[in-house]
Amino acid sequence: MSFQPADLLHALTPRLRAYLRIFVGDEAEDVLQDAFASFLAHGPREDEGHARGWLFHKARALALNHLRSRQRRRRRESLGSARLGATDAEAELPIWSDELERLDDYLRRLGLPLRELLHGRIVEELSLSALAERTGIPRSTVALRCREALVLLHRCFHARSPR
Repeated sequence: MSFQPADLLHALTPRLRAYLRIFVGDEAEDVLQDAFASFLAHGPREDEGHARGWLFHKARALALNHLRSRQRRRRRESLGSARLGATDAEAELPIWSDELERLDDYLRRLGLPLRELLHGRIVEELSLSALAERTGIPRSTVALRCREALVLLHRCFHARSPR
């Protein structure tokens, strides 16, 4: 079965963008562009279903590579600032950066399915019905899982020990 790659990319752009935002946040557009370029150069052309799966797999791999690169860059930068003899005040990050790191850690602990639901519910402001339609999960289950994820995040942030 033949399909039009441009039509597929156009149709999947919002879902892929939302999927990538879960991993890389505001840098999703860059990763999305890389995934599309890779698809146009090397992606499958025979079957639309296979192409969809290939795109999501490639997007995830590129997002993870992007995160690894970001971590390596941060390590290099922190080592560089330490070697330059930055004072404690200069090297200190804004007070909320610790909270952001904790949030990132807690979100990672939730696992991808719960993160995707929270992203859809909070960032994309989707209704429970829209999330149920997107994921193929019953609405009541989506509501339960969203609530579960929020409760887990709340427990993490209000635990006595920070990590």
